[in-house]
Amino acid sequence: MPFGDEDPAEQLKELVEMLVGVMDTDQDGTISLEEFREYVQKDSLCLEMFGRVLPSDSTLESFLFLLKSKTQQGIKEYFLNERKRSLGEKVTIQDQQTSNLFPGVVLQMP
Repeated sequence: MPFGDEDPAEQLKELVEMLVGVMDTDQDGTISLEEFREYVQKDSLCLEMFGRVLPSDSTLESFLFLLKSKTQQGIKEYFLNERKRSLGEKVTIQDQQTSNLFPGVVLQMP
């Protein structure tokens, strides 16, 4: 059967089998966190095979420019509060007041 006529589910299955075959260095049928890390450290663009995860160059430059203009304590407070939010922990009013690292600035991710 030609590639274009193949069932999308079958194409996905073949892609997953290919990735496991390449990334599963100990051939145990699973990709461990360490195997994944080793594979991605060889080339960070390998992360992109699972979808866009890396920021564009312009977004990265904007973020670094803004980050360099803040105090070390301000950056620490911001990321601690982001951690709380991402883990579903309670964020206090005081946390919310310190979490605005860049007032009025929104970084656009493509």
